[in-house]
Amino acid sequence: MAVVDAGWRLRYMNASWERILGVRRDAALGQDFWALYPGFTVEPGAAMIRTSFADGATRRFDLETDVGGELRAYGVRVARDRTGCLVIAVSRAFAMLRSARDKALEERNEENESLRALARQMSEVADSGALLSLLCDAAAIQCHGHGAAVLRTTETEAEIVSAVGIATQVTGLRFSLAGSLAQEAINSREVAMVEDFGRSDRPRARLLSRADVGPMLMAPLIAHDRVLGTLAVMRDVRSVSFTTREAQRLRVIADHAALALWKQQLYEQAQAGDAAKGRFLTTISHELRTPLTALTGYEELLSDQVIGPLSDTQLDVLARMRAVTEHLASMIEEVLAYTSLEAGREVMRPTDFLAGDLIVAAAAVTEPLARRKQITVACESSVEPIRMTSDVDQTGLTRRFGGTGLGLYISRRLAGLLGGRIDVESAPGVGSTFTLVLPREAPAWPA
Repeated sequence: MAVVDAGWRLRYMNASWERILGVRRDAALGQDFWALYPGFTVEPGAAMIRTSFADGATRRFDLETDVGGELRAYGVRVARDRTGCLVIAVSRAFAMLRSARDKALEERNEENESLRALARQMSEVADSGALLSLLCDAAAIQCHGHGAAVLRTTETEAEIVSAVGIATQVTGLRFSLAGSLAQEAINSREVAMVEDFGRSDRPRARLLSRADVGPMLMAPLIAHDRVLGTLAVMRDVRSVSFTTREAQRLRVIADHAALALWKQQLYEQAQAGDAAKGRFLTTISHELRTPLTALTGYEELLSDQVIGPLSDTQLDVLARMRAVTEHLASMIEEVLAYTSLEAGREVMRPTDFLAGDLIVAAAAVTEPLARRKQITVACESSVEPIRMTSDVDQTGLTRRFGGTGLGLYISRRLAGLLGGRIDVESAPGVGSTFTLVLPREAPAWPA
């Protein structure tokens, strides 16, 4: 048994305590309890000791500590006496578990496996907000912190963009990098540590002191030599400082996280580029459609000879003009259909119809154009899923016959929305067969 005063000085220890924990009484009395017995600083034991000192409640926990190269396990009981001192009792019986070296190796293997699992999780998360939240949770758990935060930094400022635990009180906080712990971590490219951040002279320390922030670790997030921000882990003011091993663990987490964040930023930039491309194509297509409609109207007036009679040569020129405008109109419609599909604006509206009649009608419209392009169109209808097959005599349709090259893509996407598919069989130098397969019953579409 041992007695510790309010200043964490060892005031009394009996012979059993001296024998079990291996520190002589004359060398221990009056010394700092935490410095004498670092094994007690391990969580959750340290937190239970401090809490019992604060509220006076009796608590019990198991303790593993290294004594002479052997890892020993004890049962610990803590309670506050009438004088305000803390009484700590350790059971006489102990078991030699295994060597400290074996235990350390096992813990390192478990730590590595948990970090690998974290890396896999981060690689599977597509949403940046969810990724930041996962990162904060992992850092707090792996480093035994009471809170964690991700800071996005520029050359002069930092902003807390995601936080968990006690750090949530300062989410969204912006501050200057000058003189901050974040700047120290970025400049050194190493994990920066402070014993009691809330009472330090760092910028914003007073604000964080309201959140009871004490010990803090700050790791830089750097990927491909690009600074993305920092990752902070913190404990409350009543907790012991972070260990070197915990700082090393945070550095490993930060390295994994930086790569995941870098990939996420590339993905978001690509998405933004696709969205901008879609908006551009939609705008251009609409702008082209308006004058094209007017041009088609004038061509029809001339062809119908409403304005006056035309010669055969003039009518032939108008026919060629009509073919060109129709081709251009079809290209514009394909681009609009493509952008609509990419943006997810195409909505299926199920209705009852005779599939055979629809296919025959579609083939009747398509067959003349297909014949001119040496494409064979055949229709079949049976009790099986309906099939419409198109045999292409030559490859390279887009290059040979013109067009945007979007037709097959649009057809495939529309077939997918209808619950079907497009199959293709192709032989070099011979041609390709495209088969549209649709189900007889419509799939369930969202309202």
